[in-house]
Amino acid sequence: MRNLRERVRELVTRERVADAEVRRLGARAVPHLIEVFQTASGELGNRQRRLALYALGVLGTDEAVDFLIATAEDDAVEGWLQRAAVRSLGPAEQPRAVAYLTSLLERADLSNRQSAAMALEHSGDPRAIRALEEAAASDPDERIRQRVRKSLAETERDRG
Repeated sequence: MRNLRERVRELVTRERVADAEVRRLGARAVPHLIEVFQTASGELGNRQRRLALYALGVLGTDEAVDFLIATAEDDAVEGWLQRAAVRSLGPAEQPRAVAYLTSLLERADLSNRQSAAMALEHSGDPRAIRALEEAAASDPDERIRQRVRKSLAETERDRG
């Protein structure tokens, strides 16, 4: 049987990964995913880093959430990777992730507010719904207000 590090490295070379497969790797995969993010390079490396961020969000451990928030805040990280880290916090289902995403809705630039709204749309936390309702009513950008209203309507349909 392949070791965990090899399984993580194989996983992040794919086009897409299934949440269930990431969860099967378990929390022990978090350091390996962080290593992939930190060492990947080139065109394939960009996909590997994006998938590593996504998998960290799916796993949602304290260490994973800490890394995603640090990556989102790190000005040395390329903007698209910062936004990918923000979006990856949505499935983390951790109160700290929801609190961070909510704070971004109130203080971030347009692209990070959009990423935070997208992440909150995928969170099952009731506080995320409240934050989205506030953004739908008060965000300074009409595009974000429209996107959030559409997401809230879809969420309501799915519940009803």
